[in-house]
Amino acid sequence: MRVLSVSHPACALHDAGWGHPERPARLEAALRGAERAPVETIPAEAPRAERENLELVHDPSYIDRIERLCAMGGGRLGRSWIGSITRAALSGLRRSGMGRCVRG
Repeated sequence: MRVLSVSHPACALHDAGWGHPERPARLEAALRGAERAPVETIPAEAPRAERENLELVHDPSYIDRIERLCAMGGGRLGRSWIGSITRAALSGLRRSGMGRCVRG
């Protein structure tokens, strides 16, 4: 079995705040686990998602809000912490992984 492992170095900077499951240690553990599993791991680096792709799933005003928060150095957006990594990078991970899975 082959497993696609899509990530980006910026993911190691993503800190969603104390107690939130999105944190660098969890990502490191998941990547180590995938490497040790009895499967073929195919590593891939995710590209940055362009705004037009983000607008397919998010309202433009929401994207603007996140961009402003990031430009100010981060902050809370609802219950999540937005800081060193933008949703554009995260969406790039999703888009890249899904495209590769669909193409095989």
